[in-house]
Amino acid sequence: MPHHWLPFTVLVVALLFVDLVLLQRPGRRISVRTAWIWTVVLALIAFGYGGFIASTTGPQRALEFITGYLIEGSLSIDNLFVFLLLFRSLQLGEKQQRRVLLLAG
Repeated sequence: MPHHWLPFTVLVVALLFVDLVLLQRPGRRISVRTAWIWTVVLALIAFGYGGFIASTTGPQRALEFITGYLIEGSLSIDNLFVFLLLFRSLQLGEKQQRRVLLLAG
């Protein structure tokens, strides 16, 4: 089981690099289309990792991983609603919203 952590850790570090270094450049706006594309790509990576887990440790572990992924995804939608309410009530501009999200993440 420990040999599964190395590829997982490498993948997480690579995705963090892409998000925090490449996509978060000052003055860069992410379109809705680009955001949806990234959402689909990341979901495909997660389901691919679930397939890897299924092939190496069995379907029960893969089901647990996919279930956790889907629950976490549904909870993040709730967080988006809360952030939207906070940003609107505090009347934060786009630049301030981005700063708050980077500090909160």
